[in-house]
Amino acid sequence: MTELYVVGAELLRCTVEGKPVSKGRPRCACRGGYPKIYTPKETEAAEEALREVVALHWAGRQPYNGPMELSCVFYGAHGSADGDNLMKLVADALGGPPGEPFVFSNDKLIKNWHGYVRKKDQHGARTEIRLNALEAGT
Repeated sequence: MTELYVVGAELLRCTVEGKPVSKGRPRCACRGGYPKIYTPKETEAAEEALREVVALHWAGRQPYNGPMELSCVFYGAHGSADGDNLMKLVADALGGPPGEPFVFSNDKLIKNWHGYVRKKDQHGARTEIRLNALEAGT
């Protein structure tokens, strides 16, 4: 049976200034004869910058653990930017570093995903983020 949801309370709305960054693919390098998997530095820096802005809006709140909807508008993303990787970077940043839940504990709680890639406008390059709680529908 398909779960139906209706949009409930707004949990978060904020804007992160600067060019949107796509989630980079993990890289692998050999160190001392052993493979080491790592996240590209640009991805780590973009996730941390996003967390810093969101922290201003989420201060003092516990991670949300119910179903939710994530909507993002990416203004001025590079022409080859991939919408799902832009969304993945936001979701991973909101989820927090491993073992440290931030806005939510697991991105599987996001039931509705909406991502829009737009040209930069008069307000410059930025990412607009909106997170809404979802309630069971009938």
